[in-house]
Amino acid sequence: MKYYIIFQPSIKSIGGEEMYTRNKIISAREQGYTPIVIHENKGSRIFVEELRPFLKNYSILFKLPPSVFPKIILRKVIHKMLSWIPDYNEGECIIESHEVTGAEWAELLAAHIKAKHLAYMLLEHHCLNEYQYRFFKYKYDRKELVGITSETVPQMFEPYIPNIEGYFLKAYCNNTLADIDFDEKLKVGQADYTIGTIGRTNKEYVQPMLKAVIEFILQHKEKYFNFIYVGGAQDKDSEKNVIKKLSNIPNLKFYLTGLIYPIPIGLVKQMDVCLASAGSCMISDNCGIPTIAIDGNDYKGIGIFQKTCVHSLFRGENEPAIELEHFLNEVLIDKKFHKEDKTIFFEPDFTEHWAFVQKMSDKREYYDVRKIKYSFRNEVLWVAIREYLGNRSYLLITSVLERIRNLYSNIFKNNGKGRK
Repeated sequence: MKYYIIFQPSIKSIGGEEMYTRNKIISAREQGYTPIVIHENKGSRIFVEELRPFLKNYSILFKLPPSVFPKIILRKVIHKMLSWIPDYNEGECIIESHEVTGAEWAELLAAHIKAKHLAYMLLEHHCLNEYQYRFFKYKYDRKELVGITSETVPQMFEPYIPNIEGYFLKAYCNNTLADIDFDEKLKVGQADYTIGTIGRTNKEYVQPMLKAVIEFILQHKEKYFNFIYVGGAQDKDSEKNVIKKLSNIPNLKFYLTGLIYPIPIGLVKQMDVCLASAGSCMISDNCGIPTIAIDGNDYKGIGIFQKTCVHSLFRGENEPAIELEHFLNEVLIDKKFHKEDKTIFFEPDFTEHWAFVQKMSDKREYYDVRKIKYSFRNEVLWVAIREYLGNRSYLLITSVLERIRNLYSNIFKNNGKGRK
């Protein structure tokens, strides 16, 4: 049997990765493959029904890289993975992985069943140690590493190889709209302007975005605003933070949907302007809403999506960082951009994906991921911090530690000069 096997962190949520995987497994069936999704069992609720059959295909060990486990444990994990792909055809399966640790487990399985393995990096940021870099450089050299934008792979390799060219494929995940009714509580009241956003509340750009929106609203105290947040998160703390941030603003009425799938078209069409990043920009644009694209690095505006910019995740070379308030003024106050009477239903097209896979080498060679070294007191600790506290906390902690390290370094330098 020919399997198309996807490694990803979660199937129990709703976001770009879950929607992309849903679309990819449908496409894989059309290509004659039996799709299988292997995951880490994150989250608590299935939103995308097409992912429900894979609910039991997980191991908690996938949260850490294979090289930290002894061979006897790895053999047991491989045996467990093989139980999910009975009667596989050796040499005819394809494996796709979506993040760093998952790619290491995917390479381990690929070597065992002689499968092609495409490492498709769906996250915005990836921090690699030297040993991880060697693995991904190996995948890059074999043309088995791609990102979701042309910047993804260069950013991965930037500390080691500057200005490297990055292969990329579009992650089709925007077919989330449906012409269905929605809760009366989410139907906005009368206001001068209705601002909206689409995306999970635990994304890193959310707090800077909300700060900009609040500043804009407070600059126009004579106007009344609605704010619709289409999204939520499995961790309710981030939802509470959003609610707290937007409470007690006298000229603002706030609406939060929580995690929602599919997204009602009528809900989005209530917006006069939408702020979003990555694939979410396409959702509001497909409903005719002027959409401010937010950069995934600096959290500032790229432009009005499909009007003044084509990028929705990372800005292009000729697209300067501009404050979000500037674009809110352009749309709402200066009326430079208007809502359009359109609804586009998006159909994924994976032609480029399958063409890329077909061009991957038929020479079955694999990296020994057991050589990727981690320190239990160092890197594995940081893997655990990132896993359980989130990427934002990880970046905050490492930033504070770096400042402390620099402070001590300067103190020792000054003491050394004093002794001389």
